[in-house]
Amino acid sequence: MVRKRLGAALARRDIAAGFMPDIVTYIPDSGRSHALGYHQEFCRQINAEKISRVPILEEVLSKFYFVGRSFTPGRKEKRQERADKKQQKSAERFRGLNLVVCDDSIVRGTQTSENTVPKIRSLGFGEIHLRISNPELQSHCPWGKTTTAGDLFVVKHPSVQERLKILKVESLAHNTIEDLVEAIGMQREDLCIDCSLSRG
Repeated sequence: MVRKRLGAALARRDIAAGFMPDIVTYIPDSGRSHALGYHQEFCRQINAEKISRVPILEEVLSKFYFVGRSFTPGRKEKRQERADKKQQKSAERFRGLNLVVCDDSIVRGTQTSENTVPKIRSLGFGEIHLRISNPELQSHCPWGKTTTAGDLFVVKHPSVQERLKILKVESLAHNTIEDLVEAIGMQREDLCIDCSLSRG
């Protein structure tokens, strides 16, 4: 439910800006619920007669389930090998269509820039827009996760234009900490949001 609310928050922002993709997809499995929420918000707004069109929800990538987690290995080469095997692209072609790709987070950006986006781009999409439900990761997790502050994509590339160039996408949007708090329905001081706070 929280993931769907986060996807809906991203959709409301796009609708308010007048942005309408042709297709919505997700990174399996991490972005599935976010994409459902994103798409359902468009459905709610067309039912309320606030918009005149709804994007198609489509599975552009499928997951090979037996390869293991792809962001946890310490060596970059091993992460890339797992990522390539994990995501299988569709046999369909989508010539010139605009695509929104929903996922939960961008950690280092390596899988996105070197594997995911090139695979999707090869299917013929005219534009690719990333919609990330988690707020930007500003710091490593002090509670035992594998990343370090120097690894994180946003920290390494603070300029939005630089990020778009590296990721080879037309736009990139994250939810805010406030969006996360609202989606979860708890007080901010009761949530662990350390990874989304800059430590200078």
